[in-house]
Amino acid sequence: MKEIIDSKTVQLLKERFERVDGGGTNSYAKFLRRKRLEQKRTLHDVANGVCSPSYLSKIENNTVEVSDEYFRALCENLDIKYDEVKKERNDSIFNDMLKKYISFKKKDIKAMIEKAINTGAYCETEVEIMLLFNNIIEGLYEEAKILIHKLNEVKTALTTQELLHFVYLTTLYLYKTGNSKKAFDYVLMLQTVKFDNELLKQAIYDLAIDIFYKVGKYHLMGKCYYYIEKNNYNQLFSKRLIIHKFQQLELESRSSYHPAHAELKSLISLLDSENILDEYGYYLAKIYYNNQNYLRSLQCILKRPLTARSVALLATNLGMLDKTRHQKEVYAKIINYEFEKNETEYQYHTEMIINKLNGENEYRQINFIKNVVMVNQKTHYDEFLHDLALAEFAKLGFSIGKYKDTLRYLMNLS
Repeated sequence: MKEIIDSKTVQLLKERFERVDGGGTNSYAKFLRRKRLEQKRTLHDVANGVCSPSYLSKIENNTVEVSDEYFRALCENLDIKYDEVKKERNDSIFNDMLKKYISFKKKDIKAMIEKAINTGAYCETEVEIMLLFNNIIEGLYEEAKILIHKLNEVKTALTTQELLHFVYLTTLYLYKTGNSKKAFDYVLMLQTVKFDNELLKQAIYDLAIDIFYKVGKYHLMGKCYYYIEKNNYNQLFSKRLIIHKFQQLELESRSSYHPAHAELKSLISLLDSENILDEYGYYLAKIYYNNQNYLRSLQCILKRPLTARSVALLATNLGMLDKTRHQKEVYAKIINYEFEKNETEYQYHTEMIINKLNGENEYRQINFIKNVVMVNQKTHYDEFLHDLALAEFAKLGFSIGKYKDTLRYLMNLS
């Protein structure tokens, strides 16, 4: 599988921050150079009547400071209205988009991007980073992948802040598309980079909690949660912190069901949006599952819109129940659910349960787990589903008397 971004991109980011303090630069100088290159204009063309080509090169490379009059005249040679650019351009636009994302206001991000494109106050590369963000959060993953490869090709031309945003967005893309192993590697790297953008830093820690939860690195979650809770943007992240609290309580319920269940139920008054209610329903269902209350878990899932992960949990519960009056209805929901191609960890887990419910031959079930489910888990790792698949594999292997082969396979995985 081709790397989404290569190790050189990650190394470049670290070197940038080791070499300079955040890679600051005059945004208008960078804007001027990029617009000139986008129009395929030479230094001589753009400098004509304003300054020498060599002096323009110094302006573009931010080695000299010049007044607005220089930028205005140079932009005029590019048919760009500098005063409009200065009025409309917002160097903190990515942070503003990030705030909308954290606050579950996706529609506002789309409006911001449309305005940015219409004003002409941003370069092509800047717009591509904005579009990458929007494509990821809207689930347009093929379009996002194209932009990631395109931006990776010009990584050395990105500013340090753009490169940081790019690696963060790539990590978000990997997590959203189920490539949790690679997302884990990238988010660990991002946490080692020292930079001044506190909002982005907390967004990285927020994403890290989700990744750590999925891959089973639970001991790393607490530090991230504490960091967000104690820093400047804790109010902005309040809804995200509630979701992380759900995750924490689900983990606690594995050893202490009643206190965790009671605390989760007590949080109902804080749930003021459909996004939070969906998360609440999912983690409540997992808590019921942990207490072996499979029917309650199943019923809890059915109260909310189905997603890939909730269908996988729904199938798991159904596989634990004897014949029930719900089975036919729930089974139909499971087999009719259409998974996206990036949801393979949930899809294959669900197919594993369907094979079990259909009474598929034990050898075929074992081969499916070993050759499909577990192979997929090497990249699209989910600790909860991974452990369930291993338990099912062991149960099937022992049931047909393949004790040595089963144990050998399990030992080789550890």
